[in-house]
Amino acid sequence: MYDVVKREEFMGAIDRLSPAHAGGLKEGDRVVEVNGQNVEDKNHAQIVAIIKQNPEEASFLVVDSVADEYYSSRGIKVTTSVENLQLRETPKREAAAASPRPLVNGVAEVAFCC
Repeated sequence: MYDVVKREEFMGAIDRLSPAHAGGLKEGDRVVEVNGQNVEDKNHAQIVAIIKQNPEEASFLVVDSVADEYYSSRGIKVTTSVENLQLRETPKREAAAASPRPLVNGVAEVAFCC
């Protein structure tokens, strides 16, 4: 019998001028969904590819370490249907002004920590 390896992606350092910071994401938050698609079995490159499908907008479902422990210890799968989710939106910005980082194919690179 083989052990199933669960991939998990966590937010790395968050640029203080980024939409992620404005939306309240924090280093160490676990990424559960990107643009409504569960990414718990995806690797970093696959998640970046999902984000690049819509370079104008990205939505993330993340859990902090406290919420992650709470839901995991109770066997609850985190989805957008879980009660008590906080929805945070950031204002739309011009792509050139949105990120102090260089754009790659018109999209700011998104960094996750493995």
